[in-house]
Order: sequence, then structure tokens, then C-alpha cells
Amino acid sequence: MADLHHLLDEVLEPQQQDEQPDEQAEDWNEEDREQLTLPAALVEAERRKLNDTPDATDEERLDLGDVTGFTDLKGDTIYSKLQSLWTQELCSPEILPFDNDTVQALLEALETQEERMEELQTQGSSENVHLDALMTRILKIDAERAKFLLSGLLKQRLGKLEEYPLHMREHLDRLSDLEKAYLKEYGTMLERHLRKTVLDHFPQEVFKQLDEPEMIDEPDLETYIFVRCKEDVLVDNATDNTPPDWHVKGTVLIVRYSRIRDLYLENKVELLM
Repeated sequence: MADLHHLLDEVLEPQQQDEQPDEQAEDWNEEDREQLTLPAALVEAERRKLNDTPDATDEERLDLGDVTGFTDLKGDTIYSKLQSLWTQELCSPEILPFDNDTVQALLEALETQEERMEELQTQGSSENVHLDALMTRILKIDAERAKFLLSGLLKQRLGKLEEYPLHMREHLDRLSDLEKAYLKEYGTMLERHLRKTVLDHFPQEVFKQLDEPEMIDEPDLETYIFVRCKEDVLVDNATDNTPPDWHVKGTVLIVRYSRIRDLYLENKVELLM
């Protein structure tokens, strides 16, 4: 196990600046500030969007930095949650619990995006054709970005299902209903194929041994991964002869997955790429 937090201290130390700050840069006038505002087209698009929903509260209205609307009630973007799910699944050697709430929220947001794009294309104002085209393009790009992450997440999970189909019988509680159905169909086709090519030619006593635990492929939980502590945690060392070590919040470690598996499931650490 290695503590990257202390190893990178010297690298992350800010360099001393020899030059004095430019006082003229700090003394901005109103004209300089106006030059840093958003384009007028985006400001107009936001104004039109708010006018279309007069009953919306201040908490429900979106900032100009999120004109597409992938935001939940807590202020965290659904896209950032999906990105975190994809990263965790990519770094984990085993399949992780399926976050149905985030995926369903994303699918609903995508459906809303499609409706808004269709509305802009069919009922857009003839006086603001370029503005409608800009908003449609922004919505489409944001939707494609979310779809890419969602497909990447599902691809990683299906890959693990196909690689360890027999082992997945022990983790059905981590799968969605569609993944369970896929695993059942995949297992049926795999068994049919193996019976025709190999298994029917095995002696009966040998055939029974194929379902024993040591004969089933499992993910390698002893692989090393990067993790960041989300709170102060106690992590077991790589050897059984030394006591566990305390690591403070924010510490980055290289550690075997098996050592932090329970901590991850308790949401005390996060996996890093």
C-alpha cells in the first residue's frame, strides 16, 4: 500500500512568483466586466425558457451554465453522477450495485430533451430561427454526451456478466431486472453451446465437478487500484502481521481491491482512474 498524498506534496507546492501582480488588471471598470458576459443569444434563450414556465420557483430555474437541464433537486447534475458511476464500474474488478435511480432520472431527462428539441424544431419562432437552431444544437450535444456515458456504463457491466456468468449467481442483488434477464438468456445459450461441443462428451462424475466453487471463474479481487478516502477510514495492510492504518479524508492510496471492498460498499472511499 502506498500513500500518494504525501508523495505528491512537493510536486503540488505552489511556485513562488517573482513578478508583482498587475494592479491595472485588478482595477476593472464596468466596461471591462461587460466584455466577460455570456453571448446575447444564450441570455435570450434563458429568458425565453423562463418565460415559458412562469410558475417555476427560483430553485427549479436553471443557471445559464446548465441550459440543458440535467439537474436534480439537490443541485448535483445527473451527468456528473453518471460519470462517477461509469468511473467506479470501469475501475472495479467486480460488478457494482446498479444505481437504478440515477439511470431512470437520466432516461427521463433524455426524454424531456427530445421533446424540447422537437418543440423547437416544429414550433420555434420564425423571428428567432438562428436562436432556435442554437438551442436545438446545444440540447442535442448534451443529450449525445449523456448517451455516450450511459452506453459506456452498460457496456462495462455486460462485459462482466459475460466474463463471469456463473459467478454472477452470487450477486443477483446487484443487477437490474434487464441484466438478470440478459444473464439468464446468455447462460442458456452458453450452456446449449457447451453441451453440443464439449460437455456431452464428459463422464458424468467429471461433469458434476464443473459446478464446484474452485472451477468457476471469478474476478481478481487482489488487483491493485487507486482510491481516495471520502472520510477518515481504517484500512487493512497488505500483510497480516501489521495492524491496520488510519487514513484521513482526501488521502489517495494504491491498495488491493479486497482491502477496501467493504469500505467502498459503505461509500467511505471512491475508486479513481
